[in-house]
Amino acid sequence: PEYVGTTPYLGFEIEYPSRSLVGRAVRRGQVWDTPLQILVDSVAPGSTVADVGANIGMSTLTMIARRPDLSVVCFEPASRYFPFLERNIQRNHLQERVTCVRMGVNERGSDHILHVNSTTASAAAERYDGHRRERSETMKCVALDEYFTTQRGIPALIKIDTDGFEVEVVKSGRSLLSRYRPILFV
Repeated sequence: PEYVGTTPYLGFEIEYPSRSLVGRAVRRGQVWDTPLQILVDSVAPGSTVADVGANIGMSTLTMIARRPDLSVVCFEPASRYFPFLERNIQRNHLQERVTCVRMGVNERGSDHILHVNSTTASAAAERYDGHRRERSETMKCVALDEYFTTQRGIPALIKIDTDGFEVEVVKSGRSLLSRYRPILFV
């Protein structure tokens, strides 16, 4: 049976579902999304970053460990991973810097089916890269252009890891991307 594991990560303490590829990699000492450590050096102090497909929060923690001055908005629609994301942010006292949004991102901001498996989730495919769907659920969605306004801040960097749904995410931010030209990590 699956259990909740805990492990240190870049000065943080995290929880993860034991079958999570991300959690197991971090437990083995791997830095998740290593290139983000370099990319965050490219943004201005106090910038906002978007983490689309945040999973349990490792990309966010990778960025915050390097740049504690950043604010991050995490989008994670999967009921399996969102609670871990929220707990990892809370247990490390990052609520003032990190906003967790239980939504997916798509062009129309309309509901979409999300296929969830033990290691990840995808709105694009039920089966891919050896992953088999365990269940499907409806995810609420928002467009990046709708979510990010001058009142909410404009992201200087957008990390997108949505297992095949990246084009929909990019299309949802056409105005934002053309006007502000944030760095994209896909």
